[in-house]
Amino acid sequence: MVEPNKDLPLVVAEILIEMHGLNTRMERLEDVMVQAAGNIQQLSKAVNRTAEVMLQQQQEFNHRFDQRQQESDRRFELLLEADRQQAIRLEKAIASIEKRLEHLETK
Repeated sequence: MVEPNKDLPLVVAEILIEMHGLNTRMERLEDVMVQAAGNIQQLSKAVNRTAEVMLQQQQEFNHRFDQRQQESDRRFELLLEADRQQAIRLEKAIASIEKRLEHLETK
């Protein structure tokens, strides 16, 4: 017959103590992971809000830029038209002066 190991209760007790320690560490790790998940969710929400604000600002900037570009284009067209009209007036003035000179030369 095999003699029972006298140290067996001590070994079992040590194993149980170690398992309890592991369980405690696992619970702490789980708490840390839950907290980290909460932090990640908060960070994700903050990033999404920031992205929404940045997108809105970009859209507003684009709108203002488009308005200013249209205004600039309109002003440029007005300047071109003013230059065309000035060129026509100058051509007429030059033609008038040339006619007067011809008239004076023929006299």
